[in-house]
Amino acid sequence: MFETCVTFAEARTVLERTPLARPTLFTLTGTLSGERLVIEREETAFRTLVADRAVANAWRTPRPGWQSRVCGTGTPEANNATRIAELSIFANDTARAFAWACPPVVNVFTRLTVEMSAARGTLDAMG
Repeated sequence: MFETCVTFAEARTVLERTPLARPTLFTLTGTLSGERLVIEREETAFRTLVADRAVANAWRTPRPGWQSRVCGTGTPEANNATRIAELSIFANDTARAFAWACPPVVNVFTRLTVEMSAARGTLDAMG
């Protein structure tokens, strides 16, 4: 996909339609304003969440057979909602690198955090 798709729309279609071996959660961003979404993928089905900016290791609604990585208290769905709410606080804060990389977004199992911008051509990682 990275070598063959020319547009955001093409990449979205590939991620939504290509059969998978296991359920997967994708975050896709493009180079233009508004080009961001989350795709919740099962082997042959998908749900695309256009307004979302982040994924936090669980479906937005419970899915049979999905085993979330719970890294806090409460249900996986509650953990997901808490992390998404925390991330939304930093949605427009681009001045402070990795400002969002704090609990509950990161936890004792976090090994790598990444900030990327296709528009700026940057990729920063912190381990």
